[in-house]
Amino acid sequence: MATAVIRHVLGLAINNPARYGLDFAFTATFLALLLGMWKSKADLLPWDVAALSAIIAARLMESS
Repeated sequence: MATAVIRHVLGLAINNPARYGLDFAFTATFLALLLGMWKSKADLLPWDVAALSAIIAARLMESS
């Protein structure tokens, strides 16, 4: 609970992540984690489905 409050306060303090380069840092961290989980080409189908679902959901949320 205390860590959630700390993260919330810090999140409010950083109102523009791009100013500090954090927008790319989040992407780089995600890609590093993703490549660490890579085992074979069989991983591509679920990753593609998840990526497509995320893109569709983001587009639907933007239009609301």
